[in-house]
Amino acid sequence: MIYFLLFVFVEVMVSSWFIGYLGGFSTFMELILSAVAGIYLLQGVKYSLGPKLQSIRQGDIKAKEILKSSLGSGVGAVLLIIPGFFTDIVGILLQFNVVMAILFGLFAKKQTNFRNFEYNSKHFKKKEKNDEKIIDVEVIDDSRSIGDN
Repeated sequence: MIYFLLFVFVEVMVSSWFIGYLGGFSTFMELILSAVAGIYLLQGVKYSLGPKLQSIRQGDIKAKEILKSSLGSGVGAVLLIIPGFFTDIVGILLQFNVVMAILFGLFAKKQTNFRNFEYNSKHFKKKEKNDEKIIDVEVIDDSRSIGDN
């Protein structure tokens, strides 16, 4: 919640400065042009995502690479559609892959090696090294024979 309030505060401060500097009509034109540019960029992300997903299926690229390129472009395009100068500045910056690489470097958590985890219905548990040779078997003891029917 505090980040949202901080974002709104920065948006109001930056927008009021730009409106005072540019004037009303220029501000209106900038809002319209940035929304049109955002819609155009969002359509470009939609059309470029299909071939990238195909590349993931073929194993040519990893999903993390698509997140770095497409996520920034998509979020940036949505921010350009939203009225406001600060959102427009952030939206334009997110169109550049260099900015997304920096953001991923700052916010990326330590990667977990999912090979060493197995799914349990209640939680994930780490496999021990000796568990790889153990086969989990369920034995059903049914003492009836065919002739007992």
